[in-house]
Amino acid sequence: MKTPLFFAALSLPVPVADLDRLVATAQEPSMIELFEEYVVVLAPLLILAVVGIVAYAIFAASREETIEGAAKTECKHEIMVAMRKHIAGLTVHEIAQTLKITEGQALFVLEEMAADNQVYEAEHRGRKVYRLRGIGEGGV
Repeated sequence: MKTPLFFAALSLPVPVADLDRLVATAQEPSMIELFEEYVVVLAPLLILAVVGIVAYAIFAASREETIEGAAKTECKHEIMVAMRKHIAGLTVHEIAQTLKITEGQALFVLEEMAADNQVYEAEHRGRKVYRLRGIGEGGV
């Protein structure tokens, strides 16, 4: 009796016995051939990755939180002037807005001033504020 499987086997172009030989002798493409085949996809991805890394480095450098030299001295002076006007203390956000710098830069300068014993950190009306040492320490 001839089944549909019999007719399917007859329609195969290569005898089933030769199938193992064909699989064993099939050559896998080399790495160079694969690279040549996919270079159309890999090259733009590599270019985008390099451009992305460079852009990230530029943005990271522009958002640097340290201040150097005379600019730091000027910031300290402006902070002291602002704190003399507001004896209850100023938050980091308020100092950053007053000096037109980032909050990270303001915090950097304030921490250095706290280390030099010029300002101290206090709690005022539920907010963390910095106060000038010697002014308003009596519990304002």
